[in-house]
Amino acid sequence: MKILWLDSIFLSEFNLYSVENVFEITVVYLTTLKIILICVYRPPTKQAVDYCTFLENLEITLNKISNRSFESIVVCGDFNIDFLVESNEKEQFLNLINSFNLDITVKVPTRKTLKSKKAIDQIILNKNTTRYEIMTKGLGYSDHDAQILTILGNVNTDTSNKTRICRLFTKNKINLFYDFLLQESWDAVYNAVDTNDKFNLFFSKLSFHFNAFFPLKKRNLNNSRNNNSWITQGIRISCKNKRTLYFISKHHNVSSDFHAYFRKYKSILRKVIAQAKIMKNDQDIFKANNKTKAMWNIVKNITTSSHNFVENLVLNDNDRKVSDPGKVASLFNEHYSRIAADLTKGLKPQNSSSYVPQKIFDTMFVSETSSSEILRIVSKLKNKYSAGLDEFPDCLLKTCAPALIHPLTHIFNASLSTGIFPDIFKTAKVRPLYKKGNKNEIQNYRPISLLSVFSKTLERLFYTRMESFLRKNQAFSDSQHGFRKSKSTETAIFSFLKDVASSMDQNEAPIGIFLDLSKAFDVIDHNILLSKLPSHGIRGIALDWISSYLKHRSQS
Repeated sequence: MKILWLDSIFLSEFNLYSVENVFEITVVYLTTLKIILICVYRPPTKQAVDYCTFLENLEITLNKISNRSFESIVVCGDFNIDFLVESNEKEQFLNLINSFNLDITVKVPTRKTLKSKKAIDQIILNKNTTRYEIMTKGLGYSDHDAQILTILGNVNTDTSNKTRICRLFTKNKINLFYDFLLQESWDAVYNAVDTNDKFNLFFSKLSFHFNAFFPLKKRNLNNSRNNNSWITQGIRISCKNKRTLYFISKHHNVSSDFHAYFRKYKSILRKVIAQAKIMKNDQDIFKANNKTKAMWNIVKNITTSSHNFVENLVLNDNDRKVSDPGKVASLFNEHYSRIAADLTKGLKPQNSSSYVPQKIFDTMFVSETSSSEILRIVSKLKNKYSAGLDEFPDCLLKTCAPALIHPLTHIFNASLSTGIFPDIFKTAKVRPLYKKGNKNEIQNYRPISLLSVFSKTLERLFYTRMESFLRKNQAFSDSQHGFRKSKSTETAIFSFLKDVASSMDQNEAPIGIFLDLSKAFDVIDHNILLSKLPSHGIRGIALDWISSYLKHRSQS
């Protein structure tokens, strides 16, 4: 059996017509099949005014949808109208959907008890949908049977959007790649004079072998494994037994002892499933290097219905919706490029020397690196496969670093000694990550910049030298708790509470003013920053390196 992955777009604008406990609705557009799916729930109520509101809002929804160019409409849900008996409610409902060229398909009981059989659940299709099959099946999860709709005929089964172009990193290929790098000659890199040429030649050779051993291939996402690894064979068998017991209890006249046994069976199974999930979470936390992050990932998976990464983005651009991937990328590019200009628009130009708290007379010296230092930095990289624009993952460098250590040491020293940050590292791969709010609004996405692993290693080399120099010359304020070793939000809170307690002991009334600077790093003026660095002892090659790092950057 071929499983078809469906791309979908959640149409949040229809939430306006949803009324709690009267007309609850969710509308999704299945782009793969070009079908709009309307899920409706109408709670059981005897109030005529509620039923009128239900019909009115359903009519508004169908009218809005009929004005848009959708190929097919499927309305499904629990309507709490018995379609097996004649009633005013049923007649009014059928008249309404018939006016939109729709008709019901489920004509058998969907909720069966020992005392009654009702068809209160329904699937509604366009009347021109002639080739379809409908069936119901009791699954044991509810006293309502599931309705299964099979539409026969030619539907859009293009699954190209559910394939991913990626590289496959197997242990065997990584070992072969490592052995091949050991045999490679890097003489051209060593003999080049220009620093950028050294990096370009290094990358040219490395990329050739990288693409040969790890070529880009299409990978079908249907083969991806789900995250329900807590489901054991025993749990599967128990769930199947539960469904069998449910079917017997609903369709046979069984004794009260059987019902009591079934209830006890369900209770025990729920506890077993809960314990299996707990054990799976415990294993994930135990295996993780970062225990805190692993725990927060578990909390996010439990409390949120979807990952922050959103596919098939539809963005609002003034009065129009943009869904074309190329245009969506352009909108993000324009938005992230002008953030700083928009935030600083209207602000008065600042005097670059208006605030220089102290002057450091010593000058920072950029010492050369060594193979052991680079290997030590690389060993601390995370074991992940995400990568920058060069697509070379962190974990691959960790494995192959001994085979690359000599050319890396040479080219990194060339950068540190000349004050030139390589141009090849100045392009970041930016991924918009959904934060919160309306997924159609571009401001609700924050950019995540993925940098080359080689860039991160070189940055760390320069950072250790600059941080050591500034710390030695006492350039840091004791009040700075961010981006400093042995300091964190915890030490900041402790310092704050200590000051509050001290003030109260002296019968003073402490007042806290908390400032949140919007896009603080984005709005830093690079020219002002570079003009202040000499006062802090960063001059000469060190200043040239930072200036080279900040200039002519781009994003993809």
